[in-house]
Amino acid sequence: LQPLPWLEGSFRYISIANRRYGPAELSGRQNYKDKSIDLKLRLLQESRWLPELALGARDIGGTGLFSSEYLVANKRFGPFDASLGLATGYIGNRGDFSNPLKHIDDRFENRPNNTTHTGELNTAGMFRGPVGVFAGIAYQTPWDPLQIKLEYEGNDYRNEPQRNQQRQRHPFNVGAAYALNDNVQFQLG
Repeated sequence: LQPLPWLEGSFRYISIANRRYGPAELSGRQNYKDKSIDLKLRLLQESRWLPELALGARDIGGTGLFSSEYLVANKRFGPFDASLGLATGYIGNRGDFSNPLKHIDDRFENRPNNTTHTGELNTAGMFRGPVGVFAGIAYQTPWDPLQIKLEYEGNDYRNEPQRNQQRQRHPFNVGAAYALNDNVQFQLG
């Protein structure tokens, strides 16, 4: 959802297949569900020399299980589209370095481990805790429908919500996107 050229919003509904919604006698075999609201604000539009700069927040209207805040720069160079960002919370839980905002207020050093009920605005942990780096580059191949992508992930899946740790050999992901037409795109990664 993009109500304004500089503001994006999205709603997410997640089903966590290997976690139950509650005690078996109450939920049966129902998977855990989580809803969230995300916002992204464009601070600077990309120009010939400057990158686009955006500030975003994930899961601000959900339980906070996947809450994260980030600052990201994006710039195109010919057939390449590159991004580099810093994140706190879920997207940055790799924790590459301590939060520089702790020099303003020591509460920024640690992120509280609290979640809320769905539908409550969750701002208690915003921009708090260690900072993770994330980056990506997409290459538009000479064949117009195909794009190749490489990503460095700021998340560490060994620290998933609800003690739902996942194996992760390295923080790099490789993928491809094939656009069948303007409305349909297949992705492999």
